[in-house]
Amino acid sequence: TRIMAGSQAVGTSWKKVSFPAQSSTTPVVVSQVTSTNEASAVVTRQRSINPASFEVLLQEEEKSDRRHKTETVHWLAIEPGAGQSGSQKFEGLIMGNTVGTWFRTAMFRQQFTQTPVLLYAFQNFVGPDPIALRHRNISLNSVSVRGEEEQSKDNDGGHAPQQVGIVLFEPGLLVGQTQKSSARYATKDTKPVATEEDVTYAMYPNPSSGQLSITSDLVNTPGQLTVTDAYGKVVHKSEVDFEQTSATAVDLSMLADGLYYVTVNQAGRRSTDKLIIRK
Repeated sequence: TRIMAGSQAVGTSWKKVSFPAQSSTTPVVVSQVTSTNEASAVVTRQRSINPASFEVLLQEEEKSDRRHKTETVHWLAIEPGAGQSGSQKFEGLIMGNTVGTWFRTAMFRQQFTQTPVLLYAFQNFVGPDPIALRHRNISLNSVSVRGEEEQSKDNDGGHAPQQVGIVLFEPGLLVGQTQKSSARYATKDTKPVATEEDVTYAMYPNPSSGQLSITSDLVNTPGQLTVTDAYGKVVHKSEVDFEQTSATAVDLSMLADGLYYVTVNQAGRRSTDKLIIRK
């Protein structure tokens, strides 16, 4: 699955944004204003999404003069479908032209193990009135969404149905391969980790009751084990020795059920992976 992201200076006229690489299919695109060059409230609207590019503009509330200074817009594009990075699931999906001002339910293609992080945006431009998305009842396998039209000028809250794109990530670290290193990207309050050279290790069972076995490719080399919770707080540290003939046993049974991140440091190299404690 290809995931791309970027930034673009955008005003109130349509701006074409080209992807750094062409997708194999039309991606799901979400965008957000990330600067404040003018005090007036503003949202992004999108159209003409295709495998190579999309168009985006800024839109103020109806009663405004509809003019706005150029702002910085950040965007993310992901090919539709369900995927997994290590043990962490992610997904991109598109709802057809069915989402108006009544709630519609989108069923995920896979069952998540935790309530996913949710991003969404209209994928086409139907009707000139400013509109945003609202959601409710997000679960491990579905979410309900609807449009809400801005009503500063009148009380007409109706809006024609549009196409909605949804992006879902399980909270935690995403692992992606780059040319020189493996990089991990946080979708929660965890610090991203990116190292030029990572140690390779295996940790099992996962999920675990707290009794772990860990092996490393750096045998007969002492290391340090650090465990942090989902918010980056260190909850365990210990010295570990990795022997060539057997796995190293680690006792984390004192930790409560939940999501943790286990980091192994050896000889100036490190690697981090997700661990679920479930007793």
